[in-house]
Amino acid sequence: MRLLVFSDSHGARSVMEKALTDHPDAGHVFFLGDGLGQIEEAAALFPGPSYHMVAGNCDWGADADAIGVLETAGRRVFYTHGHIYHVKSGLDELLAAGRARAADIVLYGHTHIAYAGYEDGLYILNPGTARPGGGSYGMVDITPAGVVLNVVKV
Repeated sequence: MRLLVFSDSHGARSVMEKALTDHPDAGHVFFLGDGLGQIEEAAALFPGPSYHMVAGNCDWGADADAIGVLETAGRRVFYTHGHIYHVKSGLDELLAAGRARAADIVLYGHTHIAYAGYEDGLYILNPGTARPGGGSYGMVDITPAGVVLNVVKV
């Protein structure tokens, strides 16, 4: 199962559209806030995968939750923008929230800094910012052999 992960598009959707074109095999698409309008537009153009979205600190008035949990391919994914867990000051609060929800995979944004890692039993991914000119997005592949995290620079 392939998951595409985007965050912090802040008005741009070209990175998301290219990734969705390049990865038609994606089963789920996560948008981690700050640009909900753009992912909704992209979802209308690419209706194949299931879309999961949370609001960020710049999605004023959005009708979206701040956190989400999804079980897919035998793994539990906890996803959030990250600002409510103060991720710019470290990941301790975020990882505690993921553990409290029995997550295997934690997805977050907000910092605009891409990160993929594994810590104390949790796969952790920040896709960076989905903006053209130096942006990035994330991919998570869940297979019987395990979980593989990737950050794709654009």
